[in-house]
Amino acid sequence: EKLKDCLKQRNWEQLRETAHRLKPGFGHIANKEIADLLEEIENYLLMERTINEKVLAGMIDTVTTKGYEQIRQLKIEKAKLMEADSGS
Repeated sequence: EKLKDCLKQRNWEQLRETAHRLKPGFGHIANKEIADLLEEIENYLLMERTINEKVLAGMIDTVTTKGYEQIRQLKIEKAKLMEADSGS
């Protein structure tokens, strides 16, 4: 949600910093696609003089959708592991 808030506020520096901070977390859970997209957002904001908000919104929507799906899958796996441990 922080990414979307920064986009709405047109706070490009905060958006770039947020993408940078989120990137390692997705790398640690082996989601290279999201980590790469966060890096793309970060680089886009560093390189572009004219920011295309629609381009950024599309990238952020992809990160958000896939990120929430990743979190949902991790919660399912955690529940399965906890269930298996309690049955032992």
